[in-house]
Amino acid sequence: MANGFPTTDFLSAADPTRPWVTFQGGYEILVAWLDSVGGLFLIRLVHAIAIGTGFGFLWHLARRLGLSAIACGIVLAIALILYEDRIRVRPHVFHFLFLIIMLHAVVRRSDEATLRTTWWVWPLQGLWAFVHGPASLWGLALLGAVAVASPTRITGYVLFLGSLATSCSVPGFLAGIRSSFFVHTESNLQSTLVPEHWPLWHYPSQITVFHGKLVPLIVGVILFCAALALIRQRSLLSGRWAFVLVSLGMGIFSVLLARFAWYSIVPLILFLVLVPLPRRALHLMFVVAVGLLIFDSFTYVLPRFSGLSRVATDLQPGHFPERAVDYLSGAKIDGKIHTNSSWGGYLLYRLHPPSTTLTDGRIAFGSEVAELLKQDKPSTREQMMDRAYERFGVDLVVVRPPAFAIDRPKPARWVRLYGDPIAEVWAVRDEKITERIARTKAYAVLVGRGHNPPVNTPQR
Repeated sequence: MANGFPTTDFLSAADPTRPWVTFQGGYEILVAWLDSVGGLFLIRLVHAIAIGTGFGFLWHLARRLGLSAIACGIVLAIALILYEDRIRVRPHVFHFLFLIIMLHAVVRRSDEATLRTTWWVWPLQGLWAFVHGPASLWGLALLGAVAVASPTRITGYVLFLGSLATSCSVPGFLAGIRSSFFVHTESNLQSTLVPEHWPLWHYPSQITVFHGKLVPLIVGVILFCAALALIRQRSLLSGRWAFVLVSLGMGIFSVLLARFAWYSIVPLILFLVLVPLPRRALHLMFVVAVGLLIFDSFTYVLPRFSGLSRVATDLQPGHFPERAVDYLSGAKIDGKIHTNSSWGGYLLYRLHPPSTTLTDGRIAFGSEVAELLKQDKPSTREQMMDRAYERFGVDLVVVRPPAFAIDRPKPARWVRLYGDPIAEVWAVRDEKITERIARTKAYAVLVGRGHNPPVNTPQR
């Protein structure tokens, strides 16, 4: 960081010279600083505060649009149901916060949007671009809607162009966007590797896989009904046409990627504004929303988190290969490692440098690695790893057991060095294998216990 953001993927075991620029440099700096000050607990605390603040601004947004307390309660309950699986330590938390705050600039009446009342969008957009570049494009989209909705007023264009200039002045913004685009094009859109990117909405996937025909039909019906509602309830908008454009756009986008299901909360707010419901209907909707929240909690959330430790616990036992990484670190065995994407970041956190991984949570690999990872299962992993070694020099494997098919002969090229119920470590049978086995035996003696499983003797 002393020389600026890296411009190549130095964490990659496949190609460390591959062009890559982080698109969330501000977030990474923030998390690194929080980790140095208060560890993972402080990181979780700051993210929790950001989430709570975001929901607070969502309440305020709904109230500004004239919704009653009951209607706001409906909005928050549905938003929590839709956003629940995004509540994690990731930059999406700040994307949620910034997006909700920026919506406050969009809901203003056309004659209320002045530079005096909306000057704050420039620094907010710059901060958003620094924290999470691609997500901040939504801020520009929102401000673009303001400019389009009030074409006779110069304020909207000034806000948009000023925010665009602010974003482009952020270090690494344009390069990060470009890097993110190529990474997503090559790897992330391969649904076999990243299930959350499947264009399915979202839980009843069986009815949305018919070549995507059902989703556009549903969206078309919704837009048609929304257009009729706009014609009938035009007076209720009071010049807030930017909010209408944003609501319809976010409603369409919410059906494209599962991770953006919560975007549909904005069209819900628009519906509640355009169609004033009697108190009895609102009470019924509130009961249904709270009922869904309780149902979701007991059927999905609580079972998923019931086995987790307290929030003060840094690492959930069994979630990461801690003992296997202890072994690699203690025995001083390093190299190019293949592991699954969810473990890659942990291995890099503990072992880099000098070790690198074929993939990690960034999913920043190229198409050649993506093709390899399609074979990442015990029945085909031997062929995959042989190709990974020959092509990229990947010489270590850290995966859940069994690493290779148990109903076939042992891999000819790979030797198991370590195993426990969580992970196995295998190494390629090359000129370093004798030294690695010796280091493994020395580590077993050092920790004062027999090595499990027994070290395999290399065949010459």
